[in-house]
Amino acid sequence: MTAWWLVVPTAQRAAAEQPIPLDRQGQITDKVGALGDQRAAVSRALDRLYNDRRVQLFVVYVRDFSGHSPQSWADATATRNGLGRDDLLLAVATHDRQYAYSADIDSPLTADQLATVAGTAVEPALRQNDWSAAAIGAANGFGAVLAGRPVPTPAITPGEADPGGPAADGGAATNLVLPVVVVVGAAAIGAYSFAKRKRRMAVRTTPRGERQGWGSPGGTERPAPTPLPELDGRAKQVLVETDDALRTSQEELGFATAQFGEEAAAPFTDAVAFAKGQLTLAFRLRQQLDDAFPEDDETRRRMLDEIIARCAEANSRLDAESEGFDRLRALERNA
Repeated sequence: MTAWWLVVPTAQRAAAEQPIPLDRQGQITDKVGALGDQRAAVSRALDRLYNDRRVQLFVVYVRDFSGHSPQSWADATATRNGLGRDDLLLAVATHDRQYAYSADIDSPLTADQLATVAGTAVEPALRQNDWSAAAIGAANGFGAVLAGRPVPTPAITPGEADPGGPAADGGAATNLVLPVVVVVGAAAIGAYSFAKRKRRMAVRTTPRGERQGWGSPGGTERPAPTPLPELDGRAKQVLVETDDALRTSQEELGFATAQFGEEAAAPFTDAVAFAKGQLTLAFRLRQQLDDAFPEDDETRRRMLDEIIARCAEANSRLDAESEGFDRLRALERNA
């Protein structure tokens, strides 16, 4: 039972899609074959948006977002690939039926324009599994709002519900159980000894609501919103605490890399880089809030919620790697 519960979840997590490098051959990255013979039509729509408005829209289709929230996955992918002010990213997880879009804080498109395009041209297509129409609708929609025109409704043809399919290596994970029983047994003993370790105390916040799925029923009563002054103070506090946590993690990572090498520390390097990217975007939002041009209350609340959410994502990623990091640092001490 120990072998089963340790091996299978690990293999399933490995099958999930981490924030990925984008295809270098164009603006389409399709890991699940969602576009099929419509890839050329999508490419033409993306090219038209760039030619008309000098805005690049990158579209990504994956099976799932590997446990991340859709927004944090999209933002992390955009950051990893160096997308800039005039770049947009539309990320779709076909199996988990989730999507998100990412835009630079200084993007020529406003938050309201992005939401209008998503609600009018992207989500209706995704609800009917027309993966190409979602990308074409996004490209045409962004071009329309930048030109001051209404967002056109895309022509939708219902398609395959789950082009990503089940995890491809689920059976392989089962086949691996017997060969690794001995190794897993040893790992189980080690895991138990670390189970009671004192975890790093991190900021716990509730991320803002993203578009986690499409077509889901609503109707649930929402709690009263936090007063803006209180929300502002909370955002400042989590920024400082997350910055302190990241600095500590970077120092510890430097010691571990020097001691065990870059290859052994690679997972923790990625976690620190992800957290740093989230914190950088959160600080940009804070700077925008504190500049000489005040935002209306609704925009201010949205930006404060995003600061708190990004800090939460940064801390969550550091926490997720903390046990393995502690185990690495303990190798020499326990040898």
